[in-house]
Amino acid sequence: MSRVVHVTTSPTRASSVSFEPVVHEAPPASSGVGTTYEMCLALEHDEPRLIRQFHRLAETIISQFPPDQGGTIFFAGAGSSSHVADVSGYVAKQLTEQCHGDVILVDADAADRVLTQRFAAGTEKGLVEALQDGTPAARFVVSTAIARMAFLAFGESLASRRTIASQAVRDAVAEWKTTYRYTVVAGGATLSTLTGLLARHCDATYLVVPLGQADQQQTALVAQKLTAAGARLLGSVATGVRL
Repeated sequence: MSRVVHVTTSPTRASSVSFEPVVHEAPPASSGVGTTYEMCLALEHDEPRLIRQFHRLAETIISQFPPDQGGTIFFAGAGSSSHVADVSGYVAKQLTEQCHGDVILVDADAADRVLTQRFAAGTEKGLVEALQDGTPAARFVVSTAIARMAFLAFGESLASRRTIASQAVRDAVAEWKTTYRYTVVAGGATLSTLTGLLARHCDATYLVVPLGQADQQQTALVAQKLTAAGARLLGSVATGVRL
C-alpha cells in the first residue's frame, strides 16, 4: 500500500502531493456490488496520511471552485508511470465526500485506458463515441459503487479516419458541468489532440509527475505543451516517493 512522504500547499493555487503508487489488493469479502477497484476506493485506507493528503488537495480544488459553481478538473501525466488514474480516482472520491454532490470520473487516457479497465468497462462505449458520433455523453455514463460518483469509460477505440472537433469537446464538458458538481478527467501520460482539447476546456489542469522517472526537462516540456494547448495549469502532484 502507499505511504505519504509530504504535501505542500502554497498560498497560490498550486498544490503538490507526494505518494507511492497504489496497489489495488482485493478487499475482504463484501456483500456490496462493484469491481475490486471500486471496493478499494470505498474502504477506509489503512494509511491515514494518504487520505489526509488527498483530502487537502480536494479542499484546494473546492476553494478554487466552490460547490455552488463546481468545476472541471483535468489530470495529465509526465511519464509513462505517472499513475494519473490513481490520483484522479482518489480525488474524485474525496470530492464526493466533501461537497456532498454528484461527481463524474472520466477516462480520457487513449493509450492505456487504466480506469476503464479498473471499472471493468473495456467493452463499453463512452467518451470516444460521445465525441465522434455527437451522442450525449450521458447515454454512456454508468453509476458506481461509490456514493454520488458516476463514471464515463474511454470507449471502444478512436477512429483514425475521424477527427474530434473542439466544439464537441466543449459541448461534452459543458454537459458534465450542468449535470455534476465536479468533473475529474484522467488524461493519462500521453499528450494527444484529445487530451489537449479536454485540458483547454476544463477549468483547471494538474500535472502528475512520477519522481525518479520524469526529469525536470521532461516535466517542463509537458507543462509547456499543456499551456500551449490552452490548459489552465494550476499545480502538480508528485508520485513515486519513498521514505
